[in-house]
Amino acid sequence: MQLLLVGLAGAVEPGQVQVGGHAAANARLGLGCELLVTPGDCGWLDFHDAAVAGGWVEARLGSSGKARLALDVRAHGPTAASSLEDSGRPSVVQNSSLKLQDAYVQARAGWFEASLGAQRLRWGSADGLNPVDVVNAYDLEDPTRFDRRLATPMLRMAATRGLAQLELAVAPWFQPALMPTDVVDVLGDSQSRLDLIEADGVEIGSLESRVELPQDRIADVGVGARFFWGTRAGDLALSAFHGRDSLPQVGGELRITGYQTNAGRVDMGVPIVYPRLDQLGAEWRRDLFWDVVAWGEVAVIKPERVEVQFSQAQLESLERLGTIDEVPNPVPSEVTQDGQVYARWMLGMDRSFGQVYLNLQWLHGFPTERRRDELRDYGMLALRWSLRPTVALDLRAVSDGRGVLAGGDLTFLHADSIEWRVGGLYVTGPEGSALGAFRGVSHVGTGAKVVF
Repeated sequence: MQLLLVGLAGAVEPGQVQVGGHAAANARLGLGCELLVTPGDCGWLDFHDAAVAGGWVEARLGSSGKARLALDVRAHGPTAASSLEDSGRPSVVQNSSLKLQDAYVQARAGWFEASLGAQRLRWGSADGLNPVDVVNAYDLEDPTRFDRRLATPMLRMAATRGLAQLELAVAPWFQPALMPTDVVDVLGDSQSRLDLIEADGVEIGSLESRVELPQDRIADVGVGARFFWGTRAGDLALSAFHGRDSLPQVGGELRITGYQTNAGRVDMGVPIVYPRLDQLGAEWRRDLFWDVVAWGEVAVIKPERVEVQFSQAQLESLERLGTIDEVPNPVPSEVTQDGQVYARWMLGMDRSFGQVYLNLQWLHGFPTERRRDELRDYGMLALRWSLRPTVALDLRAVSDGRGVLAGGDLTFLHADSIEWRVGGLYVTGPEGSALGAFRGVSHVGTGAKVVF
């Protein structure tokens, strides 16, 4: 590594290094409490961004290459101390973490370009949420930001001629999504999958997730390809991906972690897996009449079939202990992902009306809906109103007719450098629905950010 850094340093010409950074602070008060009656019971939401300081450096390597590094340092809570000894360790009491945003080297030769390292690809024509964007894992520390992705170690190659580009990405190691705090349950149907057990007279106590990450094998390498072409009919793109879903799914063998023989009660270890998937995607974007910009994208997905079932051996043990009368025949099981092909798509358009920007989109299939019979349609609205040169109001909403995710922020620009923000988010929806799983994210909050 030292030899590599020395080599890069020697290749950088004077004046070819750019640097920048940012600092931010955020505080969010959860609304999952009776704020006016028992305000002391209200909790702070932790998205790991209570205090953030980050920076980036980009160095030009000759006339056809560059290297980039971007890193964030975050302070967040609550403390992870669980003993008196832990309270004497700064790394435990002062919770902090590093988050890599970029770390790659890029080289160009004529119409060919290659980059190696942790990087993020941007696939899709829609604004915000992109159904075809699957090469990089989701970054869900803020659970409502399905447009964010993690930097993934990969080799990216691209060939560009005029308005056409062919891109290939190879990710040797699987990277799971960075999941949100425990106020959101992206596996909201996991409890319903266990009803088959309770029906046999066994009460389910506590549930403990048991993650089974894929092994680092050639068979699990993620491979994606995309062809982009700018035409008179608009910007077109076709893509294909083979790899694993970065969002977890309940699947595998349920394991008993504890039981009470006199109460017919068991504690379960719920197996969590990351299914394989194959995806084909198509994109389109074009400027229309009256300054309207329209777009559309569709992803056709063939997921791996996933099933959750009881351990035969452990059921036999429960029978011998008298917790259950007899082992069910057949052993209870439930398909959590049926393996049927399904499609997600997004259609949208936007336009500016003076100081008001309006964005309307129609989504078929929320990212957490991964069975054909689960897919629903969602209307999405985003509006930005520049009230003054230094004041802006942002509103956003998503609804499927049963639930609503709606929020807004009022942003003030101070001294041409500091952005102060106040706002909130409210989520409602039926139990077990895609939006209902995010009800715990409802909050009011404030934040500040400066970029330099």
